[in-house]
Amino acid sequence: MVERVVQRYYDDLKKKKLTGLKCSKCGSYTFPPKPTCMNCGSFKMNFAKMSGKGTLNVYSVINFPGGEFQKIAPYAYGNVTLKEGPAINVMIKGVDLKDPESGNKKCPMPVVANVMKVGTKHVIVFKPGK
Repeated sequence: MVERVVQRYYDDLKKKKLTGLKCSKCGSYTFPPKPTCMNCGSFKMNFAKMSGKGTLNVYSVINFPGGEFQKIAPYAYGNVTLKEGPAINVMIKGVDLKDPESGNKKCPMPVVANVMKVGTKHVIVFKPGK
């Protein structure tokens, strides 16, 4: 079950689609997808398209990441609350990398999701927008 959920999530990312799971019992969204509801623990979950909209709460800059991410450093990494409810930590584009303290004064700010390929991985990236 777990492998199927994770594989579907990454297959959708390759197609530039952002999907999560919606609980049939309580209606909460779980993102990234996991086989059980993060709110009530139910296994009655269905894949659902996510809006790709959220709010950037805070971010910092990563200068020395590991693996394939070294090629794109430095980059911002921040906490985004999705329109559907879950909060995630994710890469952020289009923000001030030289002065994140000043940039964070603009938070919370609306952001939108894109999918970016980093080496062999497809990752979600948010950028300022409506």
